[in-house]
Amino acid sequence: MHYSKVSFKVACWAFILVGIGHTATDLFGPKSPELIHLGETMKAFTLNLAGTETTVFSLQQGFSLMMGLLLFAFGLLNLTLLKNLKEPPIPRNILWLNICISFICTALSIKYFFTVPIAFTGISFLAFTFSLLKQKVS
Repeated sequence: MHYSKVSFKVACWAFILVGIGHTATDLFGPKSPELIHLGETMKAFTLNLAGTETTVFSLQQGFSLMMGLLLFAFGLLNLTLLKNLKEPPIPRNILWLNICISFICTALSIKYFFTVPIAFTGISFLAFTFSLLKQKVS
């Protein structure tokens, strides 16, 4: 298999795994007494957004679940694209888009998150970049 395809798959799977991990942790992760208290405080804080009343907890939960789904879907969409690609190489515009998105995800992870999302988004960024570089060489 062509090296750029292998690294592209690695990048995709890193996004899929971090999406699954994020969602599973959000839904099934342990809840400390402090986290439960914080959740109750967030539920008590209501907002009116575009005529709809919601809580900070609902917004945070919705954004978190949406993030997990989108990380998973981004990786899966790219794997599907690769599978349906009749001819190598992977289109350069797709590679550049993936490099940009994974770079931004890595930068945001470094600023706001912890080791696991930093590592997985960083792997995606490096693997997508490697795919582009290997295509130039081949």
